[in-house]
Amino acid sequence: MRGDLEEAELEVCFRTPVGFDTDRLLSLLGELGRGGRLELLARVAATRADRRGAVVRALTGAIRGAGGEPRLKVKTATSDINVLAEHWPVPMATYGPGDSRLDHADDEHIAIDEYLNGIRVLTDALHRLTAAREETR
Repeated sequence: MRGDLEEAELEVCFRTPVGFDTDRLLSLLGELGRGGRLELLARVAATRADRRGAVVRALTGAIRGAGGEPRLKVKTATSDINVLAEHWPVPMATYGPGDSRLDHADDEHIAIDEYLNGIRVLTDALHRLTAAREETR
């Protein structure tokens, strides 16, 4: 935010839930701006994976197959899925080894064995998805 007595500028970044009426919010902000200029720099819709979908089933099976215990979470941050889902209508889910609380933090790190196990999980999940697809043909 910056400004003086004659001019002010405010840049806002916010996240909205799935199904949020962003157009209505932008309209309201335009009305509140009292004739000021409103510029939308970027817009990425929220998305949510189907917990019963093929991708989630493949990932949870692969995690169990690697000796892990899947923990389904609602991620509130923006990920590649948010960007891809608007243009590529296929089932998706987010998966990654490590501690998600450390994402983008100064002390973000992952142990090599977790990284290698993540590769095994993703490889197994892809094989499961391929097998499931071939069964439906």
